[in-house]
Amino acid sequence: MTPTLDLGPSALDVRARAGSEWPIQMVFSVDGVALDVSAGTFVAELHVRQRENADVALALTVDVTAAASGVIVLRATAAQTAGVAPGEYWWHLTIDDVTGIPDDSEISGRFIVTDTWRNS
Repeated sequence: MTPTLDLGPSALDVRARAGSEWPIQMVFSVDGVALDVSAGTFVAELHVRQRENADVALALTVDVTAAASGVIVLRATAAQTAGVAPGEYWWHLTIDDVTGIPDDSEISGRFIVTDTWRNS
């Protein structure tokens, strides 16, 4: 499932398995119309705690290949995620320079890393 996010303050909780690839696709739209985010600057990080300036456990790559259609993908390779211990983290995506989105907007949430696949 691809999350569709409103442009207000947003929270999105994620669950992923250590040692697997993490592609997290997001679509930005306004009233159902894709928002061109190709001029945007994006920073995505996984932090060890929910607080400003917390240690970064993993910097996520932001793929903007389809950004003109409002699509970005946060990525981490299996090799990168193998070094992330199972536990609860906090992730955030900072967005700048996108028309229609205030600078320094942030989407964030809990990020649960497991060592096995499970549904809860």
